[in-house]
Amino acid sequence: MAACPFEEFVSIIAGAAEVHTDRLHVMIMDSLLGKKIFAYGTAYSKLEQIYHHSIQSWAEVTFVAQQNHP
Repeated sequence: MAACPFEEFVSIIAGAAEVHTDRLHVMIMDSLLGKKIFAYGTAYSKLEQIYHHSIQSWAEVTFVAQQNHP
């Protein structure tokens, strides 16, 4: 039986040494798997807010500043 898309997603992330993302669901999954995360903030600061409210005491997340190009 073929793996479901979620199982494939977890398998790919589990094999990574570090993950770069701007997606909240990926940051949460990576945190649960103990990965080193480089997060790129969004216009709504959703990742930063969730990080500071819920996971900063145990997740390894580095926020990367993005430069806006005109």
